[in-house]
Amino acid sequence: MLADSPASVASAVAAALLLGGLMLKSGLAPFHLWLPASYHTAPTTVAAVFAGLLTKMGFYALLLVMVVIFGVGRGAPGGAQLTPLLGGIAALTMLLCVAGALGQTDMRRILAYHVVAQVGYMMAALALGTRDGVTAAIFYMVHSMIVQANLFFGAGLIRRASASWDLTRAGGIVRREPLFALLFAVPVLSLSGIPPFSGFWAKLFVIRESLDADMAWLGGVALLAGLLTIVSMSTFWSDACWKDARRTSMRAVPKSGLVAMALLSAATVVIGLMPQWLWSIAQLSARLLEGQG
Repeated sequence: MLADSPASVASAVAAALLLGGLMLKSGLAPFHLWLPASYHTAPTTVAAVFAGLLTKMGFYALLLVMVVIFGVGRGAPGGAQLTPLLGGIAALTMLLCVAGALGQTDMRRILAYHVVAQVGYMMAALALGTRDGVTAAIFYMVHSMIVQANLFFGAGLIRRASASWDLTRAGGIVRREPLFALLFAVPVLSLSGIPPFSGFWAKLFVIRESLDADMAWLGGVALLAGLLTIVSMSTFWSDACWKDARRTSMRAVPKSGLVAMALLSAATVVIGLMPQWLWSIAQLSARLLEGQG
């Protein structure tokens, strides 16, 4: 493996090419601009699938390459040389994309920026260069798949009710569709890292492992991005559900949409209340990636 070989120009070029291609696939900064510009053009169900799987599969491929080939997470010299670069990419992605979300009013664009910001958290966990960091990245990836898909489903139902993707034209849903407003609050709170939902543990594991790996600065960036996420998503829910409606008539939310959101919200709650089983699975996955399973 390249991880155990002396550094060379060939290995550096290989690492740069692989990292660049997989960063583009994952939407990591500075190659992230294509994603917010494309998600809003897809139908809601397609966007929900993409939000749950597309960037996560790209990151999983990046995780495989970095851990298996370059030895990130198992103390190999090749991996140790890459971790500062990975940390910088993670910090840039988290801050840029949360800031981008704060500047949008289109629901799909807001959520698309958050899709990329969450990949930044996964990259931060990988950049720690420890097995527990890889475990935290896998845990975060599973949590994010569930929450991001649920958020896009919710945004699609809000658009159906208010006839607009623009938050400035939405509102009043909590009074007309209180069950939907409650179900939509679950992924909103989870993405924000509020307990007792899965997002709290996902962010806590990344920050905890950053402190254990003597990379407190990266944990601080993750914490700052988390606080900005709370501002962004609380504004999203308030504008979409709590404020007075601009329209006198609203379409009802279909029961099939409520069922889909209820299932995903239940998964978020279960992980939040019992995170240890998913952490154990993530630990096993990390060991298998290192060839020690």
